[in-house]
Amino acid sequence: MRILWISELGRLAVRVGNDGQESDMQTMPAREWINAAAGRLSQRWRTIDSAQIDSLAADLWGDEKLRAMDPEQAADEWLAPVNAEASRSLF
Repeated sequence: MRILWISELGRLAVRVGNDGQESDMQTMPAREWINAAAGRLSQRWRTIDSAQIDSLAADLWGDEKLRAMDPEQAADEWLAPVNAEASRSLF
């Protein structure tokens, strides 16, 4: 079982448990999450200015559903409709 939430310090907290047993918590600071998401966005969307990418990554952090994901996965999820539209326009 994987439980995600945001701590009071703005960190993504993850608790992983097996058969009801809790394990050590791992946290990812908000800035680190945003940087990782920005890195993935810039890999996939090269035509956007880096300041806009950083702003978008911060917006993704603000979305509770996306914030609960790994940052790279959240960026991919957000880009999925953009990528689908680009693929359709090629054919």
